[in-house]
Amino acid sequence: MYFLTILLTLVAFLSGCNRSEYYAPAKPIKKIASIIQDNGFSKTYEYNSNGDVSKLTEVTYFYYAQSIAYLDTLFSTYTYKKDSIIQTTISHANAKYNRPEYIKYNRALLNSQGYISASIESSAFGQLITFQYDNSGHCIKESDIALLPNPHVVFVSNYSFTNGNMSSIEEGNLLIKYEYYTDKDNTISNESYGSKFRGKGNKNLVKTETVIQNGITSITSYEYEFDKDNYPIKQTTIRGNYKFSETYTYK
Repeated sequence: MYFLTILLTLVAFLSGCNRSEYYAPAKPIKKIASIIQDNGFSKTYEYNSNGDVSKLTEVTYFYYAQSIAYLDTLFSTYTYKKDSIIQTTISHANAKYNRPEYIKYNRALLNSQGYISASIESSAFGQLITFQYDNSGHCIKESDIALLPNPHVVFVSNYSFTNGNMSSIEEGNLLIKYEYYTDKDNTISNESYGSKFRGKGNKNLVKTETVIQNGITSITSYEYEFDKDNYPIKQTTIRGNYKFSETYTYK
């Protein structure tokens, strides 16, 4: 799950606990138009008249038959109901890998606060993910449940918050700890992604992420550049000798 999170600092779009989203700023909110990574990954957003995300075009790795991974484009559309959101994701057929067209449906159920309480995904295992929130709107628990062939819990993640920021994630023998730039408020809100349904995220920008698992520790640090309105336009991720950047554009 940790590596999935890294790929999607950006991703699992209907995941209610997004680790890199932000508090809504008081001033008018810019909408994100695109996020482009220098490794070839990208995301492009479109919004409806209510400011909710309506389309997402994502260039990322597509995993096929569990042993094949290649860069592919995924097209997602979002349909909003009174108490749910339906995400439809399509990847067109790929003749090179003899793969037919791929279609996945994800239905997110909303609680009384308008946050995702459960996400049901059409997959070979009938995946169900549930979310719990604190009184401030932070997601504090995520449970991933495989429904087929027999229902069972795959993993449970517990999220802790301190001073408005996620301080740690515990998931089995995995522990992730975060430090923040306390002098840098986040200016991107969930509304900037058209996804208020994700709940409330961090107050400040992440400075470091420390991952501890099976006695092994790895540290990732983050650096930022801003526009004149103090919105991030570039994030650089540094992990040992590995370094990559992603740039943000706004509507």
